[in-house]
Amino acid sequence: MLATYAANHDADVWADPEVFRPTRFLEADCPKMMTFGGGAHFCLGAWLARLTLEEVLRAVIAARPALACDVEGLAWVSATGANPAAIPVDFAA
Repeated sequence: MLATYAANHDADVWADPEVFRPTRFLEADCPKMMTFGGGAHFCLGAWLARLTLEEVLRAVIAARPALACDVEGLAWVSATGANPAAIPVDFAA
């Protein structure tokens, strides 16, 4: 089984793979993400997933909430990589 988490965090391919830099995808030399596969095995729902995520992020950003999460207390599972079991987010005052 392909672990896309590991593929997208390869230090030989990605500069600072553990650093959250959403602007990295605007860089000309940014490699392609492996999350949705590629070629004949490209996920059919990838565009719907991206569109849904874009709309959700627009709504959250428009609401401008102050969010808080206890990062140290997250429980992790390992199915196709390291993923949080849940991300409980609270609205901070």
